[in-house]
Amino acid sequence: MAEVQFSDCRASKGKFLPYLFSVSKAAITYYREEKTGIPTELGAWPVEEMSWYLGSEPKRGAPYNLNITFILKSEEVRSKEHPLFGRIMSFSSRELFVKWIAALLVAEHQGDLTPPAPLLTLT
Repeated sequence: MAEVQFSDCRASKGKFLPYLFSVSKAAITYYREEKTGIPTELGAWPVEEMSWYLGSEPKRGAPYNLNITFILKSEEVRSKEHPLFGRIMSFSSRELFVKWIAALLVAEHQGDLTPPAPLLTLT
């Protein structure tokens, strides 16, 4: 679990707020920490139901340069009501950014990250 600056596709330009995020059971889950210190789950998105890429639209005004944008495959990308697309996670440190990329790759390709068995055995 990590605190990340986040902007939803419905948020106005430059509106990034801190949320707690986790990747588990092949889903990204986000939480808001209450005043009691107990996090409340706000939503979750299955990794296999979304497309994600590194970076963000410049006009979104992300607070950091290390960003991941994800879009649900079932959602409309842009509309008149929502001219900005995707949900953006903005990371303050390179280490956290790389850990999140690794976690997303493992969640999306659970058994496919190992190299294939050799085709020829050379002795």
